[in-house]
Amino acid sequence: MAFEDYTSTKPNKYVTIGGFTKTGEKNPESFEGYYLKTVTRPSNFDENKTETNYVFQTADGTVQVKGNTNLVIVMADAQRGFSEKTGQSPEGYLTKISYDGIEKRPGGRTLKLFRVQIDKTQKIDTNDTSELSLNDEEDTAVEDFDTKQTAAVASAARLSKLQRAKDLLKSSGK
Repeated sequence: MAFEDYTSTKPNKYVTIGGFTKTGEKNPESFEGYYLKTVTRPSNFDENKTETNYVFQTADGTVQVKGNTNLVIVMADAQRGFSEKTGQSPEGYLTKISYDGIEKRPGGRTLKLFRVQIDKTQKIDTNDTSELSLNDEEDTAVEDFDTKQTAAVASAARLSKLQRAKDLLKSSGK
């Protein structure tokens, strides 16, 4: 028998954009890398919720960017807009995520604001993963759902925008 190891290693780094760490250190306000895929898995903290991360290839290796609620919405919107305008998937394209601060919402809640930009002139081949160090044991089960998840996130974003509009109308008394 000739056994070979087909598992991949974990990402070199995990990144949260904007805000502060639990120890008070400032998180980076922007991130740039070649977008590879979206990974969605059950949350470690609540079995009824999911966690979404974005996998990028950088000069430092593979990096996963933690997607908070608004980043998931903005990323899905940027991906959909890119696909509609170019007719291509955003996978492999150089992508920049910028943190634009916090918006105070009714009821004392806050919302992290993000901007996602995609450079359609900079692309890597995502079919050749021989040098990529992607992970995770659970990714195998999740990969089949990536396409469905992107559609679901886009749908959720539209519903979320509609709900926010309804909430604003209620709060303004109209």
